[in-house]
Amino acid sequence: MPTFLSHDGTRLHFDIFGDEGLPALVVQAGGPARHPEYLGDLAGLSQRRRFVVLHQRGVGLSDPSPTAEAASWPELAEDIEALRMHLGLETIELLGHSAGTRIAVSYGARYPQRLSTLCLVTPPAQWLVDLPDDSGAIVARNENSAWSNWTDLARTHESLGEWYPAAQKLFFAGVDSSGIVARLSEVDCPVLVVAGVDDGLTGYAPVVAVADLFPRGTCVSIPDAGHYPWVEQPVTFAAALADFYR
Repeated sequence: MPTFLSHDGTRLHFDIFGDEGLPALVVQAGGPARHPEYLGDLAGLSQRRRFVVLHQRGVGLSDPSPTAEAASWPELAEDIEALRMHLGLETIELLGHSAGTRIAVSYGARYPQRLSTLCLVTPPAQWLVDLPDDSGAIVARNENSAWSNWTDLARTHESLGEWYPAAQKLFFAGVDSSGIVARLSEVDCPVLVVAGVDDGLTGYAPVVAVADLFPRGTCVSIPDAGHYPWVEQPVTFAAALADFYR
């Protein structure tokens, strides 16, 4: 069972799967505080990268945080850094989904020199960019705000990944995000933002604009997809990430 001790001695778990010969990709799930099993292998991305999937404090097999301060999303970046050191990597490739992108962005702001690539999949964007929220118009045309098409596949996927309310509460407790956006100009690695055109949870236009915060940021839009584009449009999603991780 792969575990490590983080900066404050909290024992955290990570899942690892994929060919040992592939480059490692550190993956941070969203929710917040949702078990990462809902990510699956991100439409076959594990064939290009060896997944290292961190369980957030108090989620899955990771111990809860002994302090509230260490469990808010900006501070959870320190767990990513502790994992990097545990893996013995000089730099990491980092991917976050949804609320997990908050942690990934915080890590980039704190440790830009430790990133070789950064991928943000359907990130919450209103705290990052000052653009009108277009999520209301998207919700108005969809049966479920997270999905472009509310199908049996979508219903099945919604049942994956247990939620952990205590960790979820701490995720937003006492958050200090000051200075994060200003430091993103120092993240000089390739950055990919993935936007679902029908994502009623995050909106669309603000997510696209997130890429412009990074010197080497690009955005790919996935039509007919909401918050989980690798589920609704696996071929398009896989092709976009194959280009990025080629």
